[in-house]
Amino acid sequence: MRNRFYITVISFVFILGWTSCKKDDPETSWTVDFSDCIETTSSQSLEVVTFNIEHFRLSSSHDYNITIRIPYIASIIGQLDADVVALQEIGSEYVTLRLADELPGWEGVFTTSASGNQSLAYLYKTSEVELYEEETEAIAFGDEDWFAFPRLPFKIKIHHAGTGMDVYLINNHLKCCGGNDNKIRRREASEKLQDYIDNQLADQPVIVLGDYNDYISEEYYSDNVFWNFVEDSDNYRFADMEIAMGDDEYWSYPGDRYTSHLDHILITNELFDVHQSTSTIRPSYCYSDYLSMVSDHRPVMAVFR
Repeated sequence: MRNRFYITVISFVFILGWTSCKKDDPETSWTVDFSDCIETTSSQSLEVVTFNIEHFRLSSSHDYNITIRIPYIASIIGQLDADVVALQEIGSEYVTLRLADELPGWEGVFTTSASGNQSLAYLYKTSEVELYEEETEAIAFGDEDWFAFPRLPFKIKIHHAGTGMDVYLINNHLKCCGGNDNKIRRREASEKLQDYIDNQLADQPVIVLGDYNDYISEEYYSDNVFWNFVEDSDNYRFADMEIAMGDDEYWSYPGDRYTSHLDHILITNELFDVHQSTSTIRPSYCYSDYLSMVSDHRPVMAVFR
């Protein structure tokens, strides 16, 4: 039986009308100017971003101050001006509201289905995106969900005005860390996700994005926990595979100890022909305190026309 989870759509009403947050808007003021590190977006394309913003909660063992961090994160999201941002490591509905409040013209949706104060959320730009609320849910697979999914996948369906596209998004934050047991958990999650999409969302355009906590570029089943998707290349494609196989300068996890590419965007074959590009956004080149004030991850963006 599918479990029910509390999911809230957050709406915000502002006294002043919303003006575009694009970089060429002289009325918009940001804490940090990231314009040299962020690509220009277009209302005629759908831009989808995955962004792990690291322990984004009111209290943390890392002692991050939400009030101080929010303007920096909002500066990145606002200047990037994508259409949908899938967020990981979100502590509560309240901090999602706090972040969305810094972004006029944006709304947020949050799920409490995760453990350890590391839930999932989305921000989306209301001038470009309509949310199908009846399709918003944490995906439950059974009583043993926790083994494969310490944070249940968070699904939404959107309509994008500029392209006219209806698309499903599934936000994930898979089990972290090394060791065979953790790899088994991620492999099981990958297989369950494919089974769900094949059976529940057949013939639908689907984007599966988030912090996968593992590599996608290994060439053998034994090493690659996402081999089920890689092997099924007629139906699935990692939109960021070129990044994963390329220079580590463009990987999503610069980290303090090692560099790796852990944040991925998987698409179904309905989107192959309209996928234009995927890139890692590198705000740290515009702000030297990025790792301490924003996140240990970088945003990854896919563009569809």
